[in-house]
Amino acid sequence: MSKKQRSFTSALVKAIKETEVLWKDEKVDSERLADRARENNLVLDAVISEIGWPTISQVGEEAAYYAYLIALQTEDVTKQLGYLLLLSQNRDDIDVSWLAYLTDRVCVRQGRPQEFGTQFADQGDKLVLRKVKDWQEMEQNRKLANLEPIEEYAQELAESSGVEVVLTKTKSFKPKK
Repeated sequence: MSKKQRSFTSALVKAIKETEVLWKDEKVDSERLADRARENNLVLDAVISEIGWPTISQVGEEAAYYAYLIALQTEDVTKQLGYLLLLSQNRDDIDVSWLAYLTDRVCVRQGRPQEFGTQFADQGDKLVLRKVKDWQEMEQNRKLANLEPIEEYAQELAESSGVEVVLTKTKSFKPKK
């Protein structure tokens, strides 16, 4: 890795580490988080202007993952679409599941059904799967993106979140006590 690539790696890692500190601060307000997201976008945009999308082979797996997280947390859906295009152009040098999550995030933000079933609405005492385009197609898409079947994912999500995860009116998963 060149000196320039190491500096990009450091910038991406630093951006997310600073964001993680804010997430852990229960007193931080949403405006400060939004400011941090915008600052992170500036970092990612600077990297992209120099090397294109920061792939695993260019900046390492950790920094490439952090670049994806910045894209996922972007508030501007138009900017997210640009990031999604860059990610898809580099699908051979990223984790393809990142494409799934970012695709669904963009779909939901645009009011369209999601394709991979990665986005849930937080309703306080439960997480509800947001509208899906086609259930069978979603399962096929999940497999292509190296994601587990939706029911396995929902059970894991219920366990990790400690709340009920609702997939359909008749199918939900509760955390095991």
